[in-house]
Amino acid sequence: MFEREFFLTRSIRTTRRPAEIIAEAASAFRRVGGQMRTDASSLTIRDGFAGVQFSFVCEGTSVVEVRPHGGDRYDVEVKMKIEPNQTFWVCAIAGFFCLGFLWVGNVLYFVLDPTTPYMQALDQLQRDLESPS
Repeated sequence: MFEREFFLTRSIRTTRRPAEIIAEAASAFRRVGGQMRTDASSLTIRDGFAGVQFSFVCEGTSVVEVRPHGGDRYDVEVKMKIEPNQTFWVCAIAGFFCLGFLWVGNVLYFVLDPTTPYMQALDQLQRDLESPS
């Protein structure tokens, strides 16, 4: 009902193979925390919100995909989907019935911006892949 989605993309020029890029992406995205799962062309991160303010009111999943863009160019796309967790709902219900100040927890969910650590990880990935090996 209150799901929010974020999308980040970066174009990277490298001579490395896609499998090597996914391995580097897993290393670069460790900074966001959470549980990671990799496959041939993507990396899935569950609850990777290390460094995100107010992340205690949400849970979510992020998918990092690497797609060839021709020649030695690759597009790295990050799709984040967050949704309210139990804390959000407790604040909403308790705030409605007796403690109105708890609605601050609900407001925090809507001002939450999880993109900063993911942008930093994308920057790190680009530096690692575009630097001469």
